[in-house]
Order: sequence, then C-alpha cells, then structure tokens
Amino acid sequence: MGFNLPLLNRRRRRISGSGGGGGPAASGGTETVIDVSGTYYRVHTFLSDGTLTVTRGGGMEYLVVGGGGGGGGATSASTGGGGGAGGLLSGTTAVETGSIAVSVGAGGTGGDTSGTGGTNGGDSSFGGITATGGGFGAGG
Repeated sequence: MGFNLPLLNRRRRRISGSGGGGGPAASGGTETVIDVSGTYYRVHTFLSDGTLTVTRGGGMEYLVVGGGGGGGGATSASTGGGGGAGGLLSGTTAVETGSIAVSVGAGGTGGDTSGTGGTNGGDSSFGGITATGGGFGAGG
C-alpha cells in the first residue's frame, strides 16, 4: 500500500510591506506572506492542480517539485527498493499578465507484499517549467 506526500510548489514575489509594490502581482493557490531578513514575499503554494493568475507581470521566483516514486514491495525473503525523489527546479522567470497552469505530480504507489515494484511519481509543472517525477523502487 502506498501513500502520497503533500508536494509544495511555491511562487514567490517581492512585495513592499503589506500594500504590494512595483513587482509582479498574482493570485492562486494558498497565499501567505513571509519575511526574509526584512524583504517580504508573497508565496503561492499549490498542493493540487490549479492556475496562477498574473495581474501584473515581472520577474518571479519559483520552486517546482516532482512527485516522489513509490517504493518496491517486499516479500518474506527480501525487501523492496526505495522510490526516488522527485526532481526539484528553482530559479527566476519573467511572467506576463494572464493565466499560468500549475500541475502537481502525485507520489508513486508502493509495491505490494508479492514483491512488485512501485510506480513512478508524476511530473509537476509551472507553465513550461517541468520537474520530473521520481523513479519507482524495484520489488523484492
């Protein structure tokens, strides 16, 4: 039996205080404001597929994480291999006014007690930026 871990995809933008500023403006996902050494960022977190709606373009930081692979199933004689971590991409990109599709890759399913392998994790994407899901673990 497998389970999925919550996967966070974050989009950050610099804001001035609580009133915004001259940088990009967007809505979508769960929005929080964080303070990093006196610089405020609005973070858009997606735990499932959604849309980031950009109302003012500019440079935006991103973090995209692919779903982890499912571990392999064990038998009474041997153990299964662990699933691989999902890929992680981070950087800065220019965004324009409009809608950007966000896709959150699910974690892979684990193998069963007959020693079957797990399944690959799903890819996550933000616009044209895609983090590959992790590989499956071999069965025991």
